[in-house]
Amino acid sequence: MPALINIAANILFGAGLVLVLRRSEALRANLVSWAFFVLLGFEAVLVTPVATYLFRFYPQWSMLYLFDPQIFPELDRYIGVLSLFAVLLNVGAAFVGFFLARLALVAGQTWIWAAPLGAAAGVILTVGVLHGHRVLYVGDYDEFWQGNAVFLLKSAAGWVGLILYAAAGLLLTLVHRRFKNHDPRIL
Repeated sequence: MPALINIAANILFGAGLVLVLRRSEALRANLVSWAFFVLLGFEAVLVTPVATYLFRFYPQWSMLYLFDPQIFPELDRYIGVLSLFAVLLNVGAAFVGFFLARLALVAGQTWIWAAPLGAAAGVILTVGVLHGHRVLYVGDYDEFWQGNAVFLLKSAAGWVGLILYAAAGLLLTLVHRRFKNHDPRIL
């Protein structure tokens, strides 16, 4: 998925994890709790490889086809650095969502967790309205502008992104069902 949508989705995921585990005593008592390690594990095992793959092999789609490679020919030299930056932003966004939602939970201030959720939803909605066609078609810059880009559901990159979002939703559902009223036990 394009980088802006991934970053916003990671904010939603981090905050969503706190919201589904809002009754957890460990989450309320400690900033670094088992819920944080669930987030860290998901980001390390799934988000980082997927974001790296998408940005490395589909950089123009990831940047919403905003940069013409003929005007910015040097951009291709920095794809590795940009990919690293995109991954760091994705992981950082998940942590920001998590920490703000936890702060809201501990402080009892719903506006604190509503702000990042609203901002993330606003980014996704804005990108969808303004650049929805750029999200739905995967390819390089020339393919997109010539009308030869592949529809999202017909490309491996599209499926990888959608499966990542489905995995995040599944994880939130499973964690909520399993641990909504108690923390996990060691023994």
